[in-house]
Amino acid sequence: MNRFSLILGAPCQGTIKLIDNMRIEFLADNYHLSGIIEKWYKDEWYQYYGLGGSGDARKEIRGCCNRDKLPIVLVATDNDAIYGTVALKMKSASHTNLTPWLTALYVAPEMRGKGVGRQLVEYIEKLAIELGYRRIYARSGTAVDFFKRLGWSPFDKTMFQGKELTIFGKDIVP
Repeated sequence: MNRFSLILGAPCQGTIKLIDNMRIEFLADNYHLSGIIEKWYKDEWYQYYGLGGSGDARKEIRGCCNRDKLPIVLVATDNDAIYGTVALKMKSASHTNLTPWLTALYVAPEMRGKGVGRQLVEYIEKLAIELGYRRIYARSGTAVDFFKRLGWSPFDKTMFQGKELTIFGKDIVP
C-alpha cells in the first residue's frame, strides 16, 4: 500500500506520494550507502568514472553530502535498501553558464518502471525551489523521452565523450 511520508525535513517541507515504504532522503544522512552509489556511477558512466576516466566518483559523492547548499545528492531508500539516486549540482561540463543541474539520476535496474526516477526528479525540483532556483537543467543521452514526459523542454544537443546528449531546461516556479 502506498503512503504519504514527510521526507527530507528542512529545507524542503511537505509530502510526496511514495511507493511502498520508500523514502527520499539526503545522502548526508545515509552515507553508508555511498559505496553502492560509487559502484553505480562507475558502471553507468564508465567512460567518465571508470579506469582512465577523468571523474572521481568517490570524491564527487563525498562532496555532495550537503543538506542546504549545492551540490546535494538524494537517495531513494527503504530501510537499508537503495533504489536510486539523483544530484543537484551547480554546473555541467558542457554548459557552464547555466545553473543548477539535475545530474547523476540512476535507478536500480530492478526498480525501473516503478516511478522511482519520477519521484527523484520531482523531489530534486522541489529542493531546487526551496534553495531559491526558478529554473533547472539536465542532460541525457538515454532518458530523453522520460524528461519530456516530466515536462522538461529540450533546447540543445551536445557531444560528450563520444555520445550525443540532449540538454533540457525546466521552469520550476510558475
